[in-house]
This record gives sequence, structure tokens and C-alpha cells, in this order.
Amino acid sequence: MRLGAVTGVGHAKLIIGALRPLLGWFSVGDLFLLNFLTIVTEFIGVSLALGYSASPSTWPSRSPQSAWWR
Repeated sequence: MRLGAVTGVGHAKLIIGALRPLLGWFSVGDLFLLNFLTIVTEFIGVSLALGYSASPSTWPSRSPQSAWWR
């Protein structure tokens, strides 16, 4: 965001302009993948924190003892 504010050009255009287009698209794809994995780990952390605090879980358990789907 700061890079775009200073240069007036978007992140992807700067990378594609400075590097070859293949490396630019690789960088953009890598950015999307890392953002997705960050969101996944955030959900895992919240789930574990709720488990430690003995709060009711928002994720239903699928163990044989809790037959909530029957």
C-alpha cells in the first residue's frame, strides 16, 4: 500500500515492469497463496484459543461420542 502511495503505480504493475512477466505473475500468485495460508492459520489459532479457554467451540466435533448429525 505504501509503495502504491509513493509511486502512484500498483504493486503488480511495478513487479511486472521491473521483472519479466512470468516472475511478476509468480509473485502475485505467491502473494495470494500466502494471504490464504495466513487466514487459515488465524482460524486455527482462534479455534485452539477457544479450546484452551473452555469456551463452546463454533466448530462441531465429529467424534463418535457426539452424534450431532443423527
